[in-house]
Amino acid sequence: MARLTLLYILPILAALALVSNAAPAATTQANDSANLSVIGDVLAPEQERFDYSVFLNDLTPAQRQQVNDVIAQTAGKSDDEKRAIIQAAADPASFSPSLKAAATGSSRKTFAASTSDAETQSILDTSVYASIAYCTDTSSLASWSCGTKCASDRVRGTQPIIALNGQSTFGYIALRPSAKQIIVSYRGTTVQVKNFIDDLDFIRFPYPYSTQGLSVSGLSVHKGFTIALDETRSQLRSALAPLAAAHPDYDVVFTGHSLGGSMAALAAVDQVGSGALPASRIKLITFHAPRTGDSDWARLVNTIGFKTLLRVTQENDIVPHLPPAAFPFSFEHEGNERWAHKGSFHACAGDEDWACSNSRVPFLDPLQHLNFFDMEWYFGKLGPLGCHVTL
Repeated sequence: MARLTLLYILPILAALALVSNAAPAATTQANDSANLSVIGDVLAPEQERFDYSVFLNDLTPAQRQQVNDVIAQTAGKSDDEKRAIIQAAADPASFSPSLKAAATGSSRKTFAASTSDAETQSILDTSVYASIAYCTDTSSLASWSCGTKCASDRVRGTQPIIALNGQSTFGYIALRPSAKQIIVSYRGTTVQVKNFIDDLDFIRFPYPYSTQGLSVSGLSVHKGFTIALDETRSQLRSALAPLAAAHPDYDVVFTGHSLGGSMAALAAVDQVGSGALPASRIKLITFHAPRTGDSDWARLVNTIGFKTLLRVTQENDIVPHLPPAAFPFSFEHEGNERWAHKGSFHACAGDEDWACSNSRVPFLDPLQHLNFFDMEWYFGKLGPLGCHVTL
C-alpha cells in the first residue's frame, strides 16, 4: 500500500515543484520585459507601437544582468537622472572592450580585427552609391546630378544606365568603368526611421524565387522585403542581363541601405538562383540592413559563392537587430559583418557575432540608423544635412 501511495504522490510533488519553479521564472521574465520597456522609452521616445521588450529573448544572460544593473542605478533618481543613466549606457563613445565583454559574457576581451585598408576603401566607395539612391530620381539620375554625393571623387566617371522605379521603391543601375563594376543600388525606406520601426512586421514566408542549381530547401524570407523587391524585379532582370553580357569582365555590385540592403541581398541571390549571373561575379555589400530571412537563408547567402559578401553595421543602430533572432521570430543575419565603431570597421566572426553590434543589445538607438562611420545623417534625405553629406 505504501508503494502504491508513493506512485500517486511522487508525480504530484514533481508537478508542484515545476509550478513553484515556474512562478519565479515568470516573474523574472515580466520584470526583465518591463525593464526593457523603460530603456525603450528613454532611447526611442517617439516610438508609438514598437516596444523594446521584443528583444527579451535575444539577450544573453550577461546582457540581462547589465539591463538589471542599469535599471537598479536609476532607483530613487529623478526622471532627468534616470534618462542620463540609460543614455550613458547607450553612448557609443563610452563603450569599451571591457564593457563589451561584460555585456555579452564573451571571452573575447578585445575588439574584432580592423578591416584592411583596401576593404575599408571598398566599403566607403560603395556607401556613396548606396546613399545616392536616396538623393536621385529618374530625371536627375540621367545626368548624374544629385548634388554633393554624385560629385564625390569616389564615384567620379560613373555612367548611369537606368532607374528602377517601383510603386514605393526605387533603385538604379550604373556603370563604374574605373573599377570595372556594374552597380545595382536600392533605396531604403523614405519614411522617418521611427515610422519604419513602428510599421515593421516580423512575417516570414517561403522563398518565392528559383533556386536552380543551389542545394537549398525550406528557406524563408521576410515577406514585406520580398514584395518590395518584386516592384522592380522584372526591370532589373531585363536591364542587367544585356549589360552584364556586354561587360563580361565587370563585377556586379549589389548594395543598399536599410530596406535597400535587404532588397539588394534578395536580388543578388535571385540572379544566381535564376541562372542569370554566376555568384563569382557578384559583390554584395549592404549597410544597416535588417535581418532578411531565417537560418537557412543566412546559410545560403554565406555559401552561395559571392565574390564579396559584407554586411556593414553602425555603432548601436537598432535596425540590424530587427526582426528579432530568437523564437518565435527566428530570423538570422548572413555573415561577414563589418561593424563601424569609433571610426574603424571591425571584422566580425560568424553570422551573429556577439562581440560586434550584437554586443550593444538592448541599448540601441534609432537615430544611429542614418549615420555612417563618423558622419551624422549620411543616409537619407530626412536629416538637416541629408544628401549634402559625403566622403
